[in-house]
Amino acid sequence: MVRAIKRLNPLQVISLIGLVVVDILWLLNVKGMKDLFYVVLGLNILGHLLFTMKWTREGKTNFSKLDKKYSKNLTRKPSETIFFSCVALYLLVCLMVVMGTIFKFQPSDYIPALTICAFIVNISSLIVVERTYREVVALIKKK
Repeated sequence: MVRAIKRLNPLQVISLIGLVVVDILWLLNVKGMKDLFYVVLGLNILGHLLFTMKWTREGKTNFSKLDKKYSKNLTRKPSETIFFSCVALYLLVCLMVVMGTIFKFQPSDYIPALTICAFIVNISSLIVVERTYREVVALIKKK
């Protein structure tokens, strides 16, 4: 797992540490943590986007037209899994902000939940990439 953590980009590592620090300070009722939380969460989303762009290159080109057996492509499903988890996190954050403005509740009450969601998405993406990498390396060693 230590080798897998090296796959994270520096922005992800810094923002994940920042999310934990902001959560602790928010629980201690330090003023201004709501705004700092959204800044750090935005950095985490940017870091996850860069991670997605690096490890899921498959969706950038139109491989389905070039590859006759596109449905059997080894990295297609992991790429889609990472992409959909990324979109789910973005939609959740947007939904919380929109619902907070429409229904007049404080989205900052859900700071720990959003932090947990960000950690789950980052760690699940990392696990998917590591598992796919091991499968590809094992396949290459067989040949």
